[in-house]
Amino acid sequence: MAKKTTDKKPRNEFIEFYVDDFEGELELKYNFDEDSLEIENQIIDSAKVETSYKKTSGKLKRTNSTPLKSTKLPFDCDKAIFKNFDVLLAIDTNTKLISNNLVSVTSSYFVNKPISECNKTGKYPFIPFASHLFININNSINAEKLGWHTIISNYVQNHFPKNYRIGIIVDCDLGAHDSINSYKDPYFEQFYLPENIQLIYASSDTKNDSIANQMINFSDKLANNIMQSDGFSRLLEADCLMDNIEYCEKNFHIRSSKPL
Repeated sequence: MAKKTTDKKPRNEFIEFYVDDFEGELELKYNFDEDSLEIENQIIDSAKVETSYKKTSGKLKRTNSTPLKSTKLPFDCDKAIFKNFDVLLAIDTNTKLISNNLVSVTSSYFVNKPISECNKTGKYPFIPFASHLFININNSINAEKLGWHTIISNYVQNHFPKNYRIGIIVDCDLGAHDSINSYKDPYFEQFYLPENIQLIYASSDTKNDSIANQMINFSDKLANNIMQSDGFSRLLEADCLMDNIEYCEKNFHIRSSKPL
C-alpha cells in the first residue's frame, strides 16, 4: 500500500551481477554515452540494476530492482526495462478487514503498446488490465503472491504471445526475486514463472523514481479505489461470488481490459 512521502533524498544506482564458472580476468568497460557497463570476456549468470537511497535511520532503502539479461548493463532502471522487456504489467494487492471478513483486492495496470514503440515516442499509456477479489484467504497463503498467480495464470498467459518478454512489477518479496527469476524457486506454491516472464521490484511510495514505480503506484490506487467504490459492499454479498476452497472462501473476477 502506498504511503505519502515528501522524500527528496539523492538516489544511487548500482549493478549487481554473477559470473558462472569464472576463470581468468574479468574485463569491464564503462560506456559514457549509454551510462552502462559492458562485460567483454565472461558469461553472466544473472544481473540486476537497483536504485536506492539512505534512510534517516542509516538503512538502505531500495526503490526498484530490474533483472537484466545482457552483457551490456545500464545503470538506469528505465533503460534496463526498455532494453529487456516487450510488455510491462504491474500487480498489487490491498487487504482490509470488512465486516469480520478479510477482504483482498488485486489490481493490475499495463502499458497497452509494445515498449519499443513507446520508447520512440516517449509516451507510455497505462491502463487497468485485470482486478480480482478474494475473501478470507487461507492463513498459509500470501495474499500478494496469490494475486500474482491469479493475474499471471488467468490473464497474462492467455493474452500475450509466448515470445513476448514480459516484466511483472511487484512491491514485495524482493529477497526471493533472484531465485524466482532464475527459475530455481516457485513464485507461488508449486508454480514457477513461465520462461518469458521476470519479476521487477518497485516501491509504490516512490512513484517518481521510474516507470515501474509509477505503475505499481497506479495498481495500488486502483485496488484501493475499488474497495472504496459505492457498490463494493454489495459485491461482497452478491451471489456471483465463487467458492474457492483451495486458496480462500470466495473469489470474483472484477474487471479486465483488452491488451495490445
